[in-house]
Amino acid sequence: MFAETKTFASALLFAMFLLCCEASAQANAAGDSTIVGTFIRHADHKLQMTDTKGKERSLLLSLELKVSCDGSDCNVSDLKNGMKIRVTTLKSDKQVAIEIEALDKQQAFANTQDGKLASLTDQQISLLDINGEISTYTFGASLVVTLEGLTVKREDLKAGMQIRITSSPEQKSVATRIQARRSPPDFRN
Repeated sequence: MFAETKTFASALLFAMFLLCCEASAQANAAGDSTIVGTFIRHADHKLQMTDTKGKERSLLLSLELKVSCDGSDCNVSDLKNGMKIRVTTLKSDKQVAIEIEALDKQQAFANTQDGKLASLTDQQISLLDINGEISTYTFGASLVVTLEGLTVKREDLKAGMQIRITSSPEQKSVATRIQARRSPPDFRN
């Protein structure tokens, strides 16, 4: 009986290890999605938040969850009710949060810029921000491009589209993610 229990426990631990490895691999896969909203609370490995439409959502927290507050690493316990957050979920399971970015004192999320697509070449993308300034980015090796939440090729983007560019924290002029929308006209959703 003891040997069977030990074998079962070992098998269970191995299965949990494989699940964690799969979650980690999926977290790096293209097409992870983001949800912007307001933090309510966390408990029992779950996050409670409201999205921009006011709908309350409950997400499971990944074992390898990354959390940042105003661009600096922090813990989920540092988040406060009412903070603006952007949550990245797994592509394969949009109920599992793998990253939470929170705003406390800053007005905008770190390493992101919103605007309109000004130009696109094989080597770079230029964005026109709300102040009329143009910022140009080169493409990172693991660039993810989405249009209305669906993974697309960067060639599918057209001048004038609303875009959000996320850049590498180490190299601010290298785009790692481009999110594009035809409508609504901004990224509040």
